[in-house]
Amino acid sequence: MKKLPINIKPFLKTYQYTALPVAAITSDDNDFNIFLANNFVQTQFNISKNKLDFWHKRFIYWDCVDVQNSFRNDYITSSHSSIIDIIQFAINNNLYVYTQVNEFYIRNRDAYQKYNFVHDILVYGYTKDSLLVFGYNNSGYLTTEQVPVCDFVDAFKSITEPTMTHLFKYADYNHFYLNLKQIKENLKEYIHSTNSDFKYSYNDTTGRYTYGIKAIKQSFTIEINRFCQLGNVDIRNIDCIIEHKRTMVKRLDLINCFIEIGDLIEHYSIIMSEVNKIKNVFIKALLTNSFINMSTIRDISNYIFEEEKEILKNLINLL
Repeated sequence: MKKLPINIKPFLKTYQYTALPVAAITSDDNDFNIFLANNFVQTQFNISKNKLDFWHKRFIYWDCVDVQNSFRNDYITSSHSSIIDIIQFAINNNLYVYTQVNEFYIRNRDAYQKYNFVHDILVYGYTKDSLLVFGYNNSGYLTTEQVPVCDFVDAFKSITEPTMTHLFKYADYNHFYLNLKQIKENLKEYIHSTNSDFKYSYNDTTGRYTYGIKAIKQSFTIEINRFCQLGNVDIRNIDCIIEHKRTMVKRLDLINCFIEIGDLIEHYSIIMSEVNKIKNVFIKALLTNSFINMSTIRDISNYIFEEEKEILKNLINLL
């Protein structure tokens, strides 16, 4: 048996494609929090998919990640290689394996023995007859599982469309420092809702995405309207807003180690608390079919966004 350490409660966990690599690279004490503070400021809302997320690169391009190898799933078939041999080789060399599987074959998943569903998974160890994996279960929680080797092979081989597998570890050769200039520019883009994709001329997202505070406002408004019309919400968008506020509080704590920022941390923590309260109101209403005073929710959310903008403007002036 061989297994690598993982953080079963990663700081970023709304979406699997972020949660899984963060679980791997934050298993030891390192500079990830500095990398997080420097980068995860801007937000992006995909209008057609109704999906809010941080604006960031895929994890394989993060400076704190060392990708040793990447290959397509059809390479395994064409080269007559064994995915199990590759995974065991990677684990033996202290590399995590980020790949995709058909959850029809993975126990404790919604799709298990019901329908085909390709989803991300992190492999962090193995035993004689199974692989140790990390991902979201059928209750929506991040958990570790032991997947029999035969099931994993079926889950991997049954994918027909091209997918990628990455062997990676934390890039311990890079050392990060708090980049106040970069943070300042990122904060400006956030509060002014600037299209951050302008940095990459080949990626024209005009009309497909909104950014910054506007992105969060739009997402929040859509969830309120969805609840009024359909009686449900996409809780992931609310979770992403909370995650953004938690990340900002962590960032303020780090900045305060270098620059005296007064009571900005306390004031921003109140914003995070208010968003949490709104989430709890939605959850209670969903579970009990109770009434929500939406005008009050809208008033609170408008206050949150205006207060946040003022706090961050003050922070920018200090930087």
